[in-house]
Amino acid sequence: MKYFILSFLSLVFISCNREIRQNDIALEKGFYVNTLSGKKLDGKCQIVYTDPNQFVHKTERTFKNGEPIGNWSTCLNDESSVYQKGKYINEPSLLKAINNLAQSKRSDVNHEFDRHGDILTIDLIYPVNTDKTTLESIVEAVKNDYSEYESLNKLIITKMSDKLTEVEFD
Repeated sequence: MKYFILSFLSLVFISCNREIRQNDIALEKGFYVNTLSGKKLDGKCQIVYTDPNQFVHKTERTFKNGEPIGNWSTCLNDESSVYQKGKYINEPSLLKAINNLAQSKRSDVNHEFDRHGDILTIDLIYPVNTDKTTLESIVEAVKNDYSEYESLNKLIITKMSDKLTEVEFD
């Protein structure tokens, strides 16, 4: 019985703290999936990316049924020092306003804590409306509904579909 419990706990730990190459993650039907298994990302994982200079970046993120949630952090070259960190925002009134305005399937709102000023990135997942008026309305919704708006240095809105489009608001 003890062996069974230890095996089960090991399996849970391994499945929740797995390492995935960034190239093996895709957005499918509005959710992040592991392209090797075809399953939605779920639990904690380290996303590994090697840049052109051969530096290895490891980002620890948590997913729930294919959606990023909670805090995240990124380290360089297996060092313990974090050079980027942030959190995914789950403020229902803000998410509802954004999704209604853009008519998107859903949206990921990410607050990155940066030493040069905080950045809020809004990923609109398969939006219908991305015209200038809609984007300006989303900025107003953030001003009205996001409790940490005053700490922001930059706001980036990204359209997630076949083509990636970024719009920055300072």
